[in-house]
Amino acid sequence: MSEIVSEELYRRLKKDVDSAKSEAQRAKGAYEQLIIQLKNEYDCKTLKEAKALLEDLQSKKDKAEKEFDKAMREYEKKWKTDDS
Repeated sequence: MSEIVSEELYRRLKKDVDSAKSEAQRAKGAYEQLIIQLKNEYDCKTLKEAKALLEDLQSKKDKAEKEFDKAMREYEKKWKTDDS
């Protein structure tokens, strides 16, 4: 009986390992596709470059939002009408 259990255990473990290998290959392929996309669309060769670009773009976006909010407040202050 020990051999049967061992054989069953071996087959189950082999199936798990094969499944894990397959999943790892899919993940690797997805990663490689993302790296290609980053290169083509943003000229980033590595994930580190992409993260740096993202931080820079977020900083620029935040600055633009602050400038817009300031301009909007100035506009509202200048053109505010009292409808009472």
